[in-house]
Amino acid sequence: MEGEKINSNPKIFIEERGKMLKEKKCLIWIYIHRRGDRIMKKTRVLIADGSTFMRIMLATALERTDFEVVGEAKDGEEAIKKCRELKPDVMLVDVALDGKDGIEVTRTVVNDDPSVVVIMLISESINSPDVIVAAIRAGALGYIKKPLTAEEIQQSIRGALKRR
Repeated sequence: MEGEKINSNPKIFIEERGKMLKEKKCLIWIYIHRRGDRIMKKTRVLIADGSTFMRIMLATALERTDFEVVGEAKDGEEAIKKCRELKPDVMLVDVALDGKDGIEVTRTVVNDDPSVVVIMLISESINSPDVIVAAIRAGALGYIKKPLTAEEIQQSIRGALKRR
């Protein structure tokens, strides 16, 4: 770059700089998307589920869209601790967590920070409406029955965020 003339027009300079970056095959990950004139950040999600497989599946499905998985927890105590540390926008909580169950985690999280949107994950084997009622009373803004699809997860999160 020694002896290189720098163009004084910022737009042209940025375009030239962009071409140089492409030539060097630089890849830049930006967690901000432009939508019209508004700049929106990705929705930050914390996953709390006792199943490693379920945590991986949820994280993979969410990160392929406009969600950012900021953390994972395998039991109730860890879920509460990570929620306090990471300050997610949304928390997916399995109702059958070890230690503190999903209902108690939801109650604690919502009391600590009412802006966190909690969505309860309920196993298909739990076929009791009482669990759903308890989750809603604890502060959950929605629930998803397992097994679930990526589309169901995304729709549930977007719906809960609108109800917030």
